[in-house]
Amino acid sequence: MFKKSFKTIILIMVVMALSITSFAGGWDVSSASSWAQPEIEEAYSYDLMPYKLMSSNLKNKITRAEFASLVVKMYETITGEVVEQASMDTFTDTDDADVLKANTLGIMLGSNKQAKPNDLVTRQQMAVMYYRTLSKVYDFFGEEMENTDGVLTINDKKSIADWAVEAVDYINENNIMKGSNGNFNPADNAPIEQAVIVVKRIYVDEKDLAEGTRNIDLSKGYTYKLDAYGEKFTITYNANGKTNTIKPGDNSVLGIYGNDAHNSKIYYKVVDKDVNDETGANSYSYDVATNESTCLDDYFGYEISTIALINSGTYKGNILVYPYEDTVNVYSDKLELVCTLEGMVTAENANTMIDNKLNPPTASMEFENRLLYGSNKGDATSTSYFNLYGSKESKTIQQQLLGLNACSTMQDIETGNGPMLLACDSKGDSYKLDASMRSIDCRFQVKTANTHDDAANAGIVLGVYKPGTGNDQYYGYYIGIAPKRKAVYVGRSNYNWNELLSANIPDYIDPYDCRVHVTLKTSYFDGSSSYRLTVTLEGEREDAVVIDNKFLGSTSGAHTSYGAKYIPSFSGEFGIRSYKSDVEFPYFEITRR
Repeated sequence: MFKKSFKTIILIMVVMALSITSFAGGWDVSSASSWAQPEIEEAYSYDLMPYKLMSSNLKNKITRAEFASLVVKMYETITGEVVEQASMDTFTDTDDADVLKANTLGIMLGSNKQAKPNDLVTRQQMAVMYYRTLSKVYDFFGEEMENTDGVLTINDKKSIADWAVEAVDYINENNIMKGSNGNFNPADNAPIEQAVIVVKRIYVDEKDLAEGTRNIDLSKGYTYKLDAYGEKFTITYNANGKTNTIKPGDNSVLGIYGNDAHNSKIYYKVVDKDVNDETGANSYSYDVATNESTCLDDYFGYEISTIALINSGTYKGNILVYPYEDTVNVYSDKLELVCTLEGMVTAENANTMIDNKLNPPTASMEFENRLLYGSNKGDATSTSYFNLYGSKESKTIQQQLLGLNACSTMQDIETGNGPMLLACDSKGDSYKLDASMRSIDCRFQVKTANTHDDAANAGIVLGVYKPGTGNDQYYGYYIGIAPKRKAVYVGRSNYNWNELLSANIPDYIDPYDCRVHVTLKTSYFDGSSSYRLTVTLEGEREDAVVIDNKFLGSTSGAHTSYGAKYIPSFSGEFGIRSYKSDVEFPYFEITRR
């Protein structure tokens, strides 16, 4: 009993050892020539090997039935289409499935109802059948083959049959089959290993057609259009006018989340018509450059509720992925996790929330309930600590209403245009932003009660130094709201007003009660600082980015900005200012990073 089992174990081990030796990668290549084995292994990896050749001696000459199986497998692998067999009575000498499929495709026609499956294939017959297969592949993808001139240049061209001239010329000129010493050798037979290698080389040449990347030319960009039924969308490449259609399935509808033209990505959602809940939906990222779609639910490992694309700002091109929970995940265009956010995250406020997450504030100050009056009748009041410039009222009244200790920098002026308040501590010492900051993030609300001029406006001042007597008597920058003109103004003062930027306020934003978010970012290069400004107006239902990452200038004399060769640093004092308007600032918050 023991001895019998022992012999059985040895036998199994021997069989296993032989299997390991003979089958490399699941394909028996040991019968092939050593020079052919690497490419045959490659053909196997591309799924080009028909089952009937698995046990064949690869040095044997290939038969017509074997060749039929090889070219049919190539066609089905490239196109993804399963070919139907011709009628069983098509040939009287065979009912081989691959031969019948080859007949359906018009590759193997036979004669007198005979396919002669066991006959060896000649080289000119191989050329014809390769040519016919390629023609069918091109037809499937709606492409045209660029035929050669049909003039043979081989030495033995007189040996080529008339019915094979066109195919042999194409196959020879495109280096698919070359022969030897200038001869094509049309009547010779070829071993299986050579036929397999030719199929592999054809597949490699035509793989971009199968992958849908051959016609992709993004040198002039692209457009896309979703069809009226939501079943597919079509990409058009502007450079060559070629198109590519993305259609998930016959029983699916899709919707587009957004298009990231800069990174050539389109994000979309596919919903199964038969499934009514979220389990029947999947979100995808489509790469226009590679014609590849990635199921993001599978890639990220969780079900996705929806996706939003960030279309502007520092994190333009990133996507917000909303799982079925309270957090929001931010991914780069390469689908790498940037960070996870909490709270109400939208594409409009995402830049700020991401920046706050990745670059936590190093300093932040909040001030509340400030009132500024720009008429001759009003008093300038505030419940927080500010130094006041520009009011007609006396210093004594200012001190009492502001709760400030005596401050030598407070001055009276003769105009009634309106005051400027600069933030200070309880002793009247001004707060300042230092030059080492990477960015300034400021949020404020300005509510206008009365205006005394069409140009009336109110807002914030940054980078202030040498403040003096008068509304524009300071060096620094101003960002404000002009409600009558429904505009946002950005300006620079050097004791004279210089407008730098302006933008219209959308109709859905109330210009008399405006919540404003200002982001000023600093970058350093070669000893120079440059500045970019973003201004967002926060609405009840929708935010409006009215100034999007605009370049304000540089501290380098080599640059100019709006006629100014030198833009000073935004470090310095900060505060609020009004011009010929009675306004309230319910809140004013500034953060330095």
